[in-house]
Amino acid sequence: MKSTLFVLLAGGLFSLASCGDGGKYDADTKDSTGNSYSTNEPASSSDAYANVPQPAKTNFESRYPQATNVKWEHYQPAPVEAEATGWYPEWMTNLDTSDYQVNFNWDGTDYIAWYDNGEWIGSSARMTDNSKLPKAVNDAIHERYPDYKITEVDKQNDKNMTVYEVDLEKGKDKLKIHFDENGKELKAKGKVSGEKVKAKEDNK
Repeated sequence: MKSTLFVLLAGGLFSLASCGDGGKYDADTKDSTGNSYSTNEPASSSDAYANVPQPAKTNFESRYPQATNVKWEHYQPAPVEAEATGWYPEWMTNLDTSDYQVNFNWDGTDYIAWYDNGEWIGSSARMTDNSKLPKAVNDAIHERYPDYKITEVDKQNDKNMTVYEVDLEKGKDKLKIHFDENGKELKAKGKVSGEKVKAKEDNK
């Protein structure tokens, strides 16, 4: 895959094309399912399956056996804002027009997933019930941001990990934070007291 930046987010774990937002992931205004991530508009196509390779369809049907409202699209990269660079995972920045995006509903949740030929790359889902956040993530939010309200959550998965992109608000203050399943804060950005905030966990 060519290294083309993806503006998904979203973040868009937001909302999905199937729920009217086209699977966007905007760093600041937020999409689907997505998502919570940068903004990407799926390509328009009269072909509901966009000539998707059979291995991708087989993989998809095995991973999401009772998916409904399925809509495949050829992935179409969009320019990414400079400030969004480094916010999204590497697999999202490597998506290009040879890849496929599929919007669907599974188990009552709207999803976006991405495929490279027959291989699942990752997915994003808009969580509508914040009580389903892992306890460790909820505890981390309440401990570090006790006066903030959760406004949106995207659950993002790839082959290596699960990330929860959480949008928080307190008055005019807004934060977007990535947590792993153990409540570890991976990335944060937003605006507090009129000042931009940006932080990234140093794993080195």
